[in-house]
Amino acid sequence: MEQLTAPCSRSKRICLDCAVGHRSRPTSGWRWVPMCAAVIAATWTTSCRYDYELLEQLPDAIGSGTSTFGGGTAGGSTSSVGSTSTGGATAGGSATAGGSATASGSATTFDTASSGGSTSVGGDTSAGDTTGSGGSTASDGASGPSGGSGGSTETQLVVTTAADEEDAGATRDNPLGAGLSLREAIQIANMEAGRQTITFSGEYSIALASAPLPTITEPVELLGPVTVEGAGVPSQTACLAVGASDVSIRFLTVYNCPAEPVLLEGTGHEVSDCNFIDSAQSLAVTGQGHRILRNTIVGSDGAGIWCNASDSNLLDNWVAGSAAVGIYATDAASTTSIVGNTLLQNGFGIAVALATNVVIAHNTVVDCGVGVAIDGATQLDFRNNIVVGSSGEGVSLNSGDFFALDASLYFGNGGSDCLNCAPGPASVFADPRFVDHAANDLALQADSPAVDQAIDLGFDRNAGSNGTFNGLAPDLGAFESD
Repeated sequence: MEQLTAPCSRSKRICLDCAVGHRSRPTSGWRWVPMCAAVIAATWTTSCRYDYELLEQLPDAIGSGTSTFGGGTAGGSTSSVGSTSTGGATAGGSATAGGSATASGSATTFDTASSGGSTSVGGDTSAGDTTGSGGSTASDGASGPSGGSGGSTETQLVVTTAADEEDAGATRDNPLGAGLSLREAIQIANMEAGRQTITFSGEYSIALASAPLPTITEPVELLGPVTVEGAGVPSQTACLAVGASDVSIRFLTVYNCPAEPVLLEGTGHEVSDCNFIDSAQSLAVTGQGHRILRNTIVGSDGAGIWCNASDSNLLDNWVAGSAAVGIYATDAASTTSIVGNTLLQNGFGIAVALATNVVIAHNTVVDCGVGVAIDGATQLDFRNNIVVGSSGEGVSLNSGDFFALDASLYFGNGGSDCLNCAPGPASVFADPRFVDHAANDLALQADSPAVDQAIDLGFDRNAGSNGTFNGLAPDLGAFESD
């Protein structure tokens, strides 16, 4: 990803409009628009910090209408985040923000994850690597970054104020001003040797006054709950950027960010159990070897997750209402696993460019413009997914090939279930029988044709219960039934 020095202009919006089209127009299909590449070349690439490849490849006229997600309450910020256990790299059980969580003044409302306790977090809890059958690598990655390594020291910085202040001379022992701010804690962590853990003495809501948070440049564990409001950050500036390696961010809510809520560079980072609401750009993931787990992402103007990183794992995230695409994997995202995610009412559910050996498994893709779009990806492992209610195609193969294309459920897609591709014999073409589709409870009823119909690829799909799945075989989609 090329970093440019000139600031972005509104040409980014022009490119997005070109690529996505008017979302109010229904469509029975989609097409690749060469015109978009020309617009980008003329007005965007030379003026933006980051060249988001997805806008060069997204088609015209993919969505339909503005979405709401359940019964959320507008006007409040979220800080309800589930478990706050600090051990290890994976948070046991589910830890998704509950209830209402919308940016102040936002028109988007949502209810995170499915109701009724159906938030299965399978796939991310098993330690070490798992390997899909037939030689396809479905890596669950190495153990997460929290906890350090070897004999390194780890110390704790406790944020004691919601004020976004930066007092000259502030130290760990004498923070001055109203107390130790998040901004000051990151600056101190960047300057001190050893791994630092940043925690909070209360459930703070921090409004960034005029600048983004400092870039994290040393190994840090940022452990909320904490809410950050980014409306005061300059245009086209990420609210929090991460360099270095081995940074862990958990239980963070960011809303109203004018660009990326979090921008990852480097290697071996983990972002888990976070909420990113109404941001102008994606949760941006670059580098290598990251774990993006159990996050809720709602209302991005671009992609929900933009993955420009290889050997990474995007597991059990809930992505809804992204204007362009829920999860986008670029040509740099080879050997990345996209597993157990819920993609609801996005322009595209999942899009994959020229990457190779990407695993797309156990995802539930519902009511998107196009469910899954493939453009040049090779050796793609596409199994155990549910693709339902796309206004265009369920799966659309523009170019590329599959290692496996089988054992997925297709239903109610406006265009072809699989354009330019032929699902294998274990595929299912029937109503998945969600618990309550209208209320976005996408768990499976007991008599769903998706129950026990998946191929066992080694992912833990039953949230830490005995074995890796319930019943005779895993279920299709993101939610394992009891």
